Amino acid sequence: MTIWTTNFWRGALDRAIKTFFQTFVAVAIAGVGADAVGLSAGLLDVSWLDALSVAGLATLLSVATAIGNADNTAKVGHNEPGDPPQDETDDDLDFDEADILTATLNDELDEAPESGRRAAE
Repeated sequence: MTIWTTNFWRGALDRAIKTFFQTFVAVAIAGVGADAVGLSAGLLDVSWLDALSVAGLATLLSVATAIGNADNTAKVGHNEPGDPPQDETDDDLDFDEADILTATLNDELDEAPESGRRAAE
């Protein structure tokens, strides 16, 4: 399992910080109403405790999601320069195979009879 690596915790921390601030701002704005921000609502009108509580829960869930998807969070097989090598996963796409499949489908489409196609206008 890759949760014991530096890459995992870097990715999880990055994800958690983004989630916290996105949720905090969304709840703070929603709490006073988007139309009221800056016009009739001030700093004292925001329910800061509610915003912190919801953002904290979202951050906890973000870390749980990171643990559940540890290989993606740690970016196994996608190292930054200077990082120690890690094992590759089988999840990497083989773009050569995808290109061959796309070309084959395009060739079949070009050879399809015109009767089944919509007339070009």
